[in-house]
Amino acid sequence: MIFESENGFSEWSPFLEYSTIESARWLKASLNWLENTRPKTKTDSITPNATLPAIDASEVGSVLKKYKHLNTVKIKIAEPGQPRQADLQRIQAAINFAPEANIRLDANGGLDIEQSLELIYWLKHESVNLQYLEQPVKTIEEMSKLKSEIESQQLEVLIAADESIRKNTDPFEVDSEQAADLMVVKWQPLGGIQEILEINHKVNTPLVVSSALESAIGLNAGIWLACSLDSGFDPGLGTSSLFVRDIVDELPMEAVEISPNRDTMKSLEADAETTSRWQQRLTDCYRQLYSPE
Repeated sequence: MIFESENGFSEWSPFLEYSTIESARWLKASLNWLENTRPKTKTDSITPNATLPAIDASEVGSVLKKYKHLNTVKIKIAEPGQPRQADLQRIQAAINFAPEANIRLDANGGLDIEQSLELIYWLKHESVNLQYLEQPVKTIEEMSKLKSEIESQQLEVLIAADESIRKNTDPFEVDSEQAADLMVVKWQPLGGIQEILEINHKVNTPLVVSSALESAIGLNAGIWLACSLDSGFDPGLGTSSLFVRDIVDELPMEAVEISPNRDTMKSLEADAETTSRWQQRLTDCYRQLYSPE
């Protein structure tokens, strides 16, 4: 859903399987962006990483060539049902296409500790320029054990937490347990940009901004957040390149106000059934947020 006010545009886009409670947190973020003044920024623009889905190695070039920036490439791995060899081939194909790029690997919690270490050994052997390994294992406890093992073996690999950070309390647990070297944050799931800026002041672990497959409106808010944090890591905000079509003609990677192309929005408008379902979802989440209980 796209909202409009005198302050500009905002997006609300929780995934369909999310509960009312979880989706209400995303709504809080969206309404805050719609109503609040924009945050102070430390830099005016960002360079996003390219994102490579868990595709066959033969398709890597056709996906990466859609991205303007290839300073950093995030590669999805450990997809359920895919052999480990497919991951290694995908990584190698990405390196061949963009040999100077920093490589990030995102396992979405699909590995165990032993598999993660085996992957790290392979990466070391192949001299892969790995910036960090994102959410290799499912739990904060497993991540903490893996990080300790990496440090004890002096493997010099950074671990980033993503799925382990889904609500406001998660960053503080990850930080206190020293379970990760970096934390991937997304402005909607954590309840808004101000929430994340406050988290940043209270934790020692650096934050890296990413997206939740949002349209340009949602990505624009993420760009403002990334410019406010200026963490030194390329944010994961180039995902509109994965879309067939977006609602702006071009998304600037700068902290500026943007407006959707209204003709494009009209052509992409949801059907009546989908609109009704989302309106009911909005009502349920609004009640969840503002119920006196």
